[in-house]
Amino acid sequence: MNRPHLIWMTLPPGEAPGRGERISEIAAERGLVPDGAFALLHEGGDSFMTRETAPSMAEAYAAFDGRGERGGMGWVARTEDAWFGEASIVFCSVSAGGRRGVVIRFMEKEFRDLEIGMTNGGVLELIAAVREVCGAREVVWTRDHDVTSILEILDCEPYEIPVGCLDDVIAVAEVKEGLFERMEICGNETWAGGLRFAAMAWAWSE
Repeated sequence: MNRPHLIWMTLPPGEAPGRGERISEIAAERGLVPDGAFALLHEGGDSFMTRETAPSMAEAYAAFDGRGERGGMGWVARTEDAWFGEASIVFCSVSAGGRRGVVIRFMEKEFRDLEIGMTNGGVLELIAAVREVCGAREVVWTRDHDVTSILEILDCEPYEIPVGCLDDVIAVAEVKEGLFERMEICGNETWAGGLRFAAMAWAWSE
């Protein structure tokens, strides 16, 4: 089954001019080539459908900076690997549930192609680098979850979260410690770029 993977990072309040450009540079350093910008159909929604008029890449990058009401925009990047083909990954700026966040999204079947096709590390290293630029204190990587369900997990106290809700949480980092205690950690905790990931299940399983 080709399930969607979504990484949510909560942005701190206030503006951060140039944050979107820096995220694009991080992607470029890893061999990810921009392939078009889009605006979400509903501001803060979980849909990745686009409006009829697509924004420019500059507008999409600026949406990540926290200026005014900009948001609900994103851009697609692709690997360009002559041997393994290409894989796409989406970066979005989203406002929802009183939070502003950065979303990274890709499909499960593209995970390995991203790992192979990217340079300077894989998906974990990409997440860690984007998180550092964003100064995010909440990072959650899920499968088959949308933004709304992730925020519900973050808003609950760990003891209030049914274990079943965590079945498709791939990894958490920089989130309240009690959430780790509710998860069945698979293997050792993993570090990437100074960021600790604790996982219930990793992105790809045979």
